[in-house]
Amino acid sequence: LGNLFDVPRSCEYEGYTKWKETYGDIAHIKVFGKHIIIINSVKVVKELLEQCSAIYSNRPYIPMVHDSDL
Repeated sequence: LGNLFDVPRSCEYEGYTKWKETYGDIAHIKVFGKHIIIINSVKVVKELLEQCSAIYSNRPYIPMVHDSDL
């Protein structure tokens, strides 16, 4: 069950906002074996998903697309 009973059941945004005060901008929970990341900051979202998206994507590296010498 993991953190199932820690997850807010209603007004989730209020619960996650309280978590931000306790745990910071990023929180991790595990429910039914699935990892869930809660990001409570627009700044962190932009850093992770816009500026560092290549690091976190599962796209394969294709030399013919990425290497201009080919």
